[in-house]
Amino acid sequence: MNSNDQPVSAAALRVRAEARLRERAVESVGDLAALSPAATQHLLHELQTHQIELELQNEELRRTLADLDATRARYFDLYDLAPVGYCALSATGLIVQANLTATTLLGVPRGALTTQRFSRFIIAEDADQFHLLIKQLFAGGEPQACELRLCKPDGTLFWARLDCAAAQADDGTPQARVVLTDISERTHAASALRASEAFNRAILDSLDEHVAVIDAQGVIVAVNAAWREFARSNGAPELAEQAIGVNYLAVCAQSDGHPFGDEAPDVLSGIQAVLTGIRTEFQLEYPCHSPTEQRWFRLSVTPLRDGSGKAVVSHLNITQRKQAELKLVDALQQAQAANQAKNAFLSRMSHELRTPLNAIVGFAQIILLSADDEKIGTFRSDLETMLRSGWHLTRIVEDLLNVSAIEANKVVVNIERFDLAPCLLRCFELLAPLAKERGITLGSAAAQWEGVFIQADEFRLRQVLINLLANAIKYNRDGGSVTVSSQHTPGRLRILVADTGVGIRADHLAELFEPFSRVTERPYEIEGAGVGLAVVKQLTGLMGGTLGVESVYGQGSTFWIEFPTALAPPAAATQLTTPTPTAPRESQATVLYVEDNPVHIHLVRSILARLPQVALLTATTPREGLALARAQRPSIILLDIFLPEMDGFEVLKLLQLDALTRGIPVLAITATATPVEIEKGLRAGFRHYLTKPLNVVAFMSAVENVLAEVAAAQR
Repeated sequence: MNSNDQPVSAAALRVRAEARLRERAVESVGDLAALSPAATQHLLHELQTHQIELELQNEELRRTLADLDATRARYFDLYDLAPVGYCALSATGLIVQANLTATTLLGVPRGALTTQRFSRFIIAEDADQFHLLIKQLFAGGEPQACELRLCKPDGTLFWARLDCAAAQADDGTPQARVVLTDISERTHAASALRASEAFNRAILDSLDEHVAVIDAQGVIVAVNAAWREFARSNGAPELAEQAIGVNYLAVCAQSDGHPFGDEAPDVLSGIQAVLTGIRTEFQLEYPCHSPTEQRWFRLSVTPLRDGSGKAVVSHLNITQRKQAELKLVDALQQAQAANQAKNAFLSRMSHELRTPLNAIVGFAQIILLSADDEKIGTFRSDLETMLRSGWHLTRIVEDLLNVSAIEANKVVVNIERFDLAPCLLRCFELLAPLAKERGITLGSAAAQWEGVFIQADEFRLRQVLINLLANAIKYNRDGGSVTVSSQHTPGRLRILVADTGVGIRADHLAELFEPFSRVTERPYEIEGAGVGLAVVKQLTGLMGGTLGVESVYGQGSTFWIEFPTALAPPAAATQLTTPTPTAPRESQATVLYVEDNPVHIHLVRSILARLPQVALLTATTPREGLALARAQRPSIILLDIFLPEMDGFEVLKLLQLDALTRGIPVLAITATATPVEIEKGLRAGFRHYLTKPLNVVAFMSAVENVLAEVAAAQR
């Protein structure tokens, strides 16, 4: 190449070489003539060798030039096709050189792009930023960078990053070399991220809870507006403005004046457990009272579900809920106190009513059983009315006590497997006298109950059956019938109590099981307070059973209860038969009655006088009764519950602990007749729990049956 870098043709080089050779040949003719043939031959060899060397060098030079051209082409390919734009700007901002990427980014062909000012592509709002960058670049020579918006000729806007470096052109003038990068996607993503963060911040600030986010070390990294406002209102403006960076764990570790009080160590360990992954959450309710008001808050700590190890700590003002809870607790306490007072009143009134009723009803029964019509004449109907009134008052008291016990949640059921036949037999024994008074047949096919075991509370089931049977008798017609039957389904047994009464109208069935509901058309002619079926429903539900009724007005009603069945143990089934009086014992039996009320002693003495085989011993104090029991070893003991010095349960316990008396059957006779006390008595070991006023026939039957069991055991 010449000085102008223009290539010289091979022919021109040949002409120049031959001219130079002729010049040298004139000078060397004399020398060549003096050469010997051998020297001439050698010289020719050297010339040929140099010629070959020159040819080889020429070939190497051509290869080098070809490589250089290829390299230059690759460079320009890389330059033009680079993923970023390259521009060279003059000191005045003119584009003097640009690669293809730059032309694509700016949307102008390369030929039209050069000699244009770069600033024409910059939107007006960002122009000052670019001019300042160029000024600083040429003034200091240090690389500069900025991010601004560019506009293509078609109006398309995009974000670009300019990385500028100072350089010199071939003529020595200053030049700026600019790397142009399209950052629109990154900028839009950053903008979207900021919008998302602003949205999340708005959500966070809209929460009433005081929220802080802490990192794995417990340092606060974010708080919401409620947190800041709470800090300001509680005299800690510095914590409101400078909460970021405060170590929340260190705050919890401070015991003096901390709102968590004595629970601060638990809070600290709870938060640490959440941060370390030991717990999935931690909550605590704590008081934080101000000088002007009482306040409560709920602390909640949960891990942030992003794998960062952070946690969200929130404090929610629960003052209104707590105040409502305190009012509710106070109301409940008042209600409980009132309920306890009511229960105590009912229990006391029951005892006070039953005590005189025992004498009234008891002696009225004795008179009716002992005297014939010639002796009492027209007074028989009066005595019967008095007796019915006494029993009516007794049942009202019993119903009220049952409802009161259930409402107070004092009824505890003991679900177990038991043989149903003896349970039904005892119910028949108790209700047989009531049915006999009105000529009502009380019966059931005994065979259907053989070997039938169910899962329920035997005492409560007996209470349910007695209520159903008593209602079937009360609401029946004179000379009618009550039939108890069963229906078996897999795993279940339904017990049906059917009567031949007047039935129940369909529109009255919905209110049938409501307390104090009397759906009969003659409510004042039938004994009771209307709570028996409500008790039946509640007790059946407590035992896991179901209850239902079917009734045809004018023909009668059928009430049914249903319970799970159980497998029978390998034992003989109990036969269900109609109760019959026990035959008198041949030998004398001794009955000890421990009672402090002389009227009740007189009543029991009058009743037992009808059993000539029974001798009665009496004691008015527990100590006297215990001494007589050890000395006389009676066949059975009748024991009152309300006694001086100690109650009947304590006396029973002492009898059970004494080897001389533990085998003697003990029957409770008491005016304490709440369902809880009855159940307590039976579980304590009383053979029977007889309540005052005594049903004379049932009392005599119970005494005779126990005496018969004692006699059978002694044989």
